Amino acid sequence: MYLVSGINNNHKFPIQYGKHKIPRFIYHITSKNNYNKLLIDGTLRMSEDLFCGEGVFTSELDNIFKNSARAWKGKSLLGEIVKFTNKDNDSIVMLKIPTSSLDMDKLYVPSHNIMGKFCYSDEVHNAVAKLYYQCKSLGQWKNYSKNLKKIYFKFLRNQANKDIANHLCKLTPAKDSNLLKQRKHALEYIYKDNIPMSFVIKIGEVDTSKLKKTKAYDETKPIKSIFNSLLEGTPEQKETLFLNY
Repeated sequence: MYLVSGINNNHKFPIQYGKHKIPRFIYHITSKNNYNKLLIDGTLRMSEDLFCGEGVFTSELDNIFKNSARAWKGKSLLGEIVKFTNKDNDSIVMLKIPTSSLDMDKLYVPSHNIMGKFCYSDEVHNAVAKLYYQCKSLGQWKNYSKNLKKIYFKFLRNQANKDIANHLCKLTPAKDSNLLKQRKHALEYIYKDNIPMSFVIKIGEVDTSKLKKTKAYDETKPIKSIFNSLLEGTPEQKETLFLNY
């Protein structure tokens, strides 16, 4: 298996696993306040997700711009990432991580197409909605996440489609993600370990409140405006051509 300690500057092409490729770089979006904390801590630490467990959540620009900006059930993965990152109206920071510095056995891809198909199935969606309105009517949210997790895993245990169940419970290793890419799934990359900040490169920062006051901001395509500004002057900026959101 491919494992390098430190950044290999001679690593010019995607890592090959037979017919499968690992991207040369993966990207992480965060707020400026959080980025400053990361610099002090020296580590990009794992966070926790309901389905995916602990990990550092990242993206491949090619995939996230082509597939994750598409609205599904009124939302898109890319739009939700920007909304969550910018919830305190803070500046957004884009970080770049060379995969040559990571252990490929710890890199996985969750498909938001599969996740959405499961979460928005009638049975699961109705059970979640019932829980939400119960908590709202009682004004008690203390155990909401815990009970939500119980609902999801109850339906996962009874999931007839074992491919969906296996993917959501175990995730797909990044080196085996070729089929998901071919089917144009919206993917994230999750690294199942903390990442030293010495491996991480800051490539962009944008204050969205100031950006909205400039000619560079297009109200009809706000996400594209944000990423054009984030990636201005970088090789990655050309990837924003795929964005129409």
